[in-house]
Amino acid sequence: MFINVHDINDGLRVMVNADDISRIEERNAGCVIYYKTSADDFDGSRHQTMTAVQEDYDFFRNKLNLF
Repeated sequence: MFINVHDINDGLRVMVNADDISRIEERNAGCVIYYKTSADDFDGSRHQTMTAVQEDYDFFRNKLNLF
C-alpha cells in the first residue's frame, strides 16, 4: 500500500510504501518517516533512510489502522 504525503521542505507530494516504514516519529511540525533500509555515506558510515513530511501522527495512525 502506498501513502501520499507532502515533503516538509517544499510541499511536493511523495508516495511512501507503507511496507518499507520502520517507524514514524512525531515532531513539532509534521513527522519523520524512517525506513527499513539504510544508506552509506562518503565516509563509510551508515544511516537509516528517512523523509520529513507535513502530515501529523494521527494521519498515519488512521491510514495504517494502528489503533
